Amino acid sequence: MAKNHPNPPLSPEKYIRTRARTLPLGLCYINGNWKATGMAFIVVTRKHVNDNITFGAYQVDLFCLGVKDAFCNFNISPFELEELIKKKDTDSHGVDKMMIVDYVLVHNIIYGSIEYADELGFHPCKDFKLAQYILEEDDEHIELIDIEFGFKGKPAIFPGKEAMPKNIITQLEKSVGQGNFLIFDPGDEDFEDQEEEDDDDDEVEFDQPDFDQEAENIDFDEVEDEDTRPLLDKQIEEFTEEDFEM
Repeated sequence: MAKNHPNPPLSPEKYIRTRARTLPLGLCYINGNWKATGMAFIVVTRKHVNDNITFGAYQVDLFCLGVKDAFCNFNISPFELEELIKKKDTDSHGVDKMMIVDYVLVHNIIYGSIEYADELGFHPCKDFKLAQYILEEDDEHIELIDIEFGFKGKPAIFPGKEAMPKNIITQLEKSVGQGNFLIFDPGDEDFEDQEEEDDDDDEVEFDQPDFDQEAENIDFDEVEDEDTRPLLDKQIEEFTEEDFEM
């Protein structure tokens, strides 16, 4: 006769939904030129008692669309995370290195961009429904930081980088009206001037993920990019709560 398991096993997804916020926050990372480009690649880590890491990665468009892509990875070694971050730096050829920053900054960037995008009629990608549980709850215990969203006071998009630019433009015409948003490419003079501005931030440089993945997901329900689905699909093994008790 089979014995009843005293504690039902938790899948990685269920563990993240129910237990991730009980794990202490670890290091947080962001690409160094996020202000100039309006695109932030953010990694937030949580530490298990066995020294392994569960993390969430977020591609954030501060100029218009908010959280375009997000995914989680569960119970990986610190070495694996370091390799992922080094790969990000390698792929950017050192131009956009990842930096260690305070959690409060990345929290404000993520949730501030969601609020800004929501005002324009855009919503976080589907995978944020899970990845949000890596983050602290968005409430009054998180200090508010003044971060600029939009480009020089207006929503802005890069049509060549989006999967459905016509849909984005149509939505912006509805939400802010023609002439009240910008459409440009990186060759535009205004954009080049912005990139040249010196961002003197108190961020610590760290040699380390590649969460670039050019997420084309603007969270119109019919859009789904299989390449950006959570890596949890690859992690079939189940764990019990006892494995990661605080």
